[in-house]
Amino acid sequence: MVSSSFTYFPGIPLLHSTDLVHWELINRIAPRLPFASDNEPCHKCGLWAPSIRHHNGKFYVYVCTPDEGLLAFIGEDPRGEFSVHHVKDVSGWIDPCPFWDDDGQAYLIHAFAGGRVGIKNRLYLHKMSADGLSILDIGTEVFVGDDANTTTKGPKMYKIDGTYWILCPSGGVPRGWHLAIKSNNPYSPYQVRRVLEQKDTPVNGPHQGGLVNTPNGQW
Repeated sequence: MVSSSFTYFPGIPLLHSTDLVHWELINRIAPRLPFASDNEPCHKCGLWAPSIRHHNGKFYVYVCTPDEGLLAFIGEDPRGEFSVHHVKDVSGWIDPCPFWDDDGQAYLIHAFAGGRVGIKNRLYLHKMSADGLSILDIGTEVFVGDDANTTTKGPKMYKIDGTYWILCPSGGVPRGWHLAIKSNNPYSPYQVRRVLEQKDTPVNGPHQGGLVNTPNGQW
């Protein structure tokens, strides 16, 4: 499990668990960033909402800074060093998640920081090179939130039994909810359903969760 670290370095704490209840901090993925602006504190900057995936024997951690763009950290040993790659120089992308399809095609899905580019509540899907180090197109809009699902971001993409799934939070942090979006095609149309929300409980709005399958078949 990885987490935001914003302007604190070393950044992106990496935690390990064998039961999803008890966690051990085993690494920090980003000792530093290759940008001069991150040599001193910068409010509302730094590393926002990373995602982690294991593919072809390597661990991939994707993260965006809201101003410098998309970064990929890649390593074979989760407790060792990760190489850093500045994949795309772009402003306003947030919450990236990589996805490799069954045919080897790589994708990246992400949201937008409204304060940077005036766009929010939208999810874009891009094709990537197989090594995950190049964005190959301008992207396709695969989800637009409406009045019922505002501030949609933090997407995590999966393919399960031939069905494409996007799990993402909506509604904001204080009292938000979680959406499950599914389709038979990575470029939609998607069916949308709320699967987790606070309602009248004292628990803060569910936010940026992922889907995990266990060895005994539970999800």
